Amino acid sequence: LCYLPELNQLVCGTEQSIIGIYDIRQLNNVPIHAWKEQRGKITSIVPHKDNGGILATTSDGSCFAYNKEELSTMSDISQYHVTDYTGADDAIMNGKIFNNRIYSICRDGFLRIYEDQN
Repeated sequence: LCYLPELNQLVCGTEQSIIGIYDIRQLNNVPIHAWKEQRGKITSIVPHKDNGGILATTSDGSCFAYNKEELSTMSDISQYHVTDYTGADDAIMNGKIFNNRIYSICRDGFLRIYEDQN
């Protein structure tokens, strides 16, 4: 679960690999956008820099990002470019962004560091 203050949105991920975006100004349980990733269960979602996007990690080892424009107009997920930092390998338990670097904490005990491409 992460909060995007610029968009007044909450983004959450599920064990069924579904990412949902909720507008906190609407008092209902209906997401404004939701889609199923073709990956493992979502293990973490964090804000991606100051651009209003998200970085997500999964149980199959994927680490990927969506930018703000994609999230605000999301209707058909197949039409959007996702920045993939890793593919399926070993579970990533958490991901963080600091000083233009992405840190992924993996089940295999390694901390992997990637240069942010966005």
